[in-house]
Amino acid sequence: MQTRHILTAAAIALSFSAAGAFAADGCRTIANGVQRCDGGPSQGERGRDAVVAELHNAESTGKMQRVGETAEAPVSDPVPAPQVAMTRAQVKQQLALARANHQLAPIGDRY
Repeated sequence: MQTRHILTAAAIALSFSAAGAFAADGCRTIANGVQRCDGGPSQGERGRDAVVAELHNAESTGKMQRVGETAEAPVSDPVPAPQVAMTRAQVKQQLALARANHQLAPIGDRY
């Protein structure tokens, strides 16, 4: 037997034995090295509800640091909507009056 066959067989055997050693914790590799564990959270891990509660607490106390595109954006109040809305008939009446008084700026050959 040639040396490369022996080395190849040894490498394959080593890879199978190493994979068995890492699979003992109940996790499996899905893709690109991402592991999925079927068991519940261990003692060192928190559940999703605990993490969400901690996030909300940090946001409410101001301890949450803003990052990303909007981190440097100034905080502004929303623009209030106009309180008095005109009806379609009123707008058409205003347009007709502006046309009659030649108050519209010409755009091309039309107003």
